Amino acid sequence: MTAEWDDIYTPAAWWGELDTTMQGVRTRLGDLAVTAFGESVRPAATTFVEAWRGYADESVEICAGVAEALTTMAVDVDRTDSEVAQAFDGLDGSIGEAR
Repeated sequence: MTAEWDDIYTPAAWWGELDTTMQGVRTRLGDLAVTAFGESVRPAATTFVEAWRGYADESVEICAGVAEALTTMAVDVDRTDSEVAQAFDGLDGSIGEAR
C-alpha cells in the first residue's frame, strides 16, 4: 500500500474510532436514570434523553458506514491499480527486446 492510500485509510480509521465513541455515548444515554430529576422535569428529561439516544444510534450507523465505504473504496482502487500494473508488466514481457 502506497503513502497516498494512507490518506484514505487514516480517515477511515478515524471514522471507525468515532463509531466506537458514539456507541459509548449511546450506552451512557441508555443507562441514564431520569428518576434523579424532579418529577416536574422528568417528562422533558425523558424526551431529551430518548432524542439524543436516537441521534447517537444514527451516528453509530453513519460512522460505521463511512468507515466501511472508505476502506472498501481504497481496497478496490488498490486492487485495480495492482491488476493494471501486472497487465502492463505482462505486456512489456510479451513484446520482446527493444532494438
